[in-house]
Amino acid sequence: MSKPVKYQASAVLESHPLVLVRFEASQDGAPALTSIADRMAEEQLSSEFVSLGLTTSRMATLSLAIHAERMADFQRFCPQLEAELSQGKITVGPEVAMIGVYGPHFREKPGILDAFLGTLARVGVPIYAGASSISSLCALIPLEELPRARAALQQRFQLPG
Repeated sequence: MSKPVKYQASAVLESHPLVLVRFEASQDGAPALTSIADRMAEEQLSSEFVSLGLTTSRMATLSLAIHAERMADFQRFCPQLEAELSQGKITVGPEVAMIGVYGPHFREKPGILDAFLGTLARVGVPIYAGASSISSLCALIPLEELPRARAALQQRFQLPG
């Protein structure tokens, strides 16, 4: 078996403590999910992580990670959001950390997704959600798993210093 490729990365990204908030709505309720960003902007709230998707059962989902110290502000307008989702639901918790690696030029590196998510999975770190861009890969993981995830990614990626 050949030794795994050690991908070049500029940095390991981290943000914590965060709280995972998941919204779910029927496909018809998807516009309500996208309006959540507008409502958060009105409240001067930002999210450290955003992932929007559609399940195989045609439910629209939105996963956000909000900094734990801003959760009281967020929960102030949650009842209004629940009403707008009609048959949808909002799930708050657990406390999570975001961990990621920054490239650049990850889109040009075949196997980079496995190098990131696979590394976390192989050391037993649960992944609640994942997202990517052309230059970074990120995952939401249990907060208590952050040291193990960090160590595994530092072994798998070639980092400066």
